[in-house]
Amino acid sequence: MPVTVTKSGRLVEPWVLALRSTVTANPGRRSWSLTGHRGTVKLQIRIGTSRPSVKLPIDWCQASVPDIVRICDAIAIRLEAGDNLSEAAEAVFRSKPHQLLAVGAVAEHPCVTGDWSNAMEKFKDQKLNHGNTIKQETWNLKYEPVLNDALHLLGSNSPATSSGELIESCIKKWIPGSRTREIRAQNLAQFLRHCVAREGFPSIWTPPPSLADLVGRSPSGTSRREAATLTDIEISRLIDSFPNDEAGSRWGDAIYLMAVLGLRPIELLHLSVKKDKADGTEFWWCNYQKRSGGGVTNPRRLYSLPVRTDAINNAGGRSDSSLLGRWRSGNVQLPSLVSGTSPGDCVATYLERRPYWRELKTVQKEKGESLSPYSLRHSYSLRGHCLGIDAGSMAMAMGHTLECHLREYRWASSASTTEAFARATASAHN
Repeated sequence: MPVTVTKSGRLVEPWVLALRSTVTANPGRRSWSLTGHRGTVKLQIRIGTSRPSVKLPIDWCQASVPDIVRICDAIAIRLEAGDNLSEAAEAVFRSKPHQLLAVGAVAEHPCVTGDWSNAMEKFKDQKLNHGNTIKQETWNLKYEPVLNDALHLLGSNSPATSSGELIESCIKKWIPGSRTREIRAQNLAQFLRHCVAREGFPSIWTPPPSLADLVGRSPSGTSRREAATLTDIEISRLIDSFPNDEAGSRWGDAIYLMAVLGLRPIELLHLSVKKDKADGTEFWWCNYQKRSGGGVTNPRRLYSLPVRTDAINNAGGRSDSSLLGRWRSGNVQLPSLVSGTSPGDCVATYLERRPYWRELKTVQKEKGESLSPYSLRHSYSLRGHCLGIDAGSMAMAMGHTLECHLREYRWASSASTTEAFARATASAHN
């Protein structure tokens, strides 16, 4: 069995180091010490100059690690309630050595049976109105679902007994290593830190300093599917496939605008037309400001990259100039984008009802690519690069950083690469 040599020169098995790291990750338990004693667990706590200890009737082995962690969590709660170490251990085990009563210990704690819902409301106010604020749509989509799941679990007959267990229970349905799983873990951890720091909840609910083990990694052999792009003809066919009615016309305008202006779905709600003071030219403008780890993006001028004029039916007869004129005259009515959790959700729901979109999705999946409403934005990026527009200009037009553009967006494809080299070869021979 592999072992690790500690600073003291002792040989320690990796699971022991991991167990100790988990238990002492909480700031209130840095002075705790776990060792094996005649096959069972010995817990020692340093309080000033005294070092009380207690023997726990549970096997000192790797298989017992989850139970040992839960026992330590329950003992910590009893200590915070005023028990000494012996009293805390006895209260946890009572007369049944291997039947944990950690759930009961948590349920008796006033901060757990107390107002989690109120804490969530205060956390929401903090996120929406103070500090580095988020938008209401972000709260609805990224925070509220996981926090509702957490509060439901805490109010159940089998509530979580620690922050790690709570986070794990609220993310386990998602694939390890997935972005959704990571975001849910991060946002729930934010809430728990708020509860401990601002609402007076016991330190037992302080989330682990690292969420990496909870989020996990994608299964071996899996890879992230690249965002799909659509050709001009596919975009045109998609819009032409919409019903020939008022709703179909509204959605056609929305999808066309996303495709030719490279818009995020939410930016459809932030469009306007402005006029250049120098030459009187009219242009599209977007006043949406996206908050991210890199700061807040600026409102920006939009640059149209229309689909090819020889594409089938020219996207239902639309053109950038005609659409801009209709918008200026108030004759463009976009569909409702507030019925779902986000505008992106509304767009995705409509597209999923269209047979041709589902057909495209199947084709892209077979190619190992993922088709979503954002694929229209990725298609805009690729179209611009195929026209020779540099990455910096494309990044500015799309409202993100150059680093983000090069990392996340398509700037070449197999077809565009082949065409580029063919043009270069033909130019060299002329």
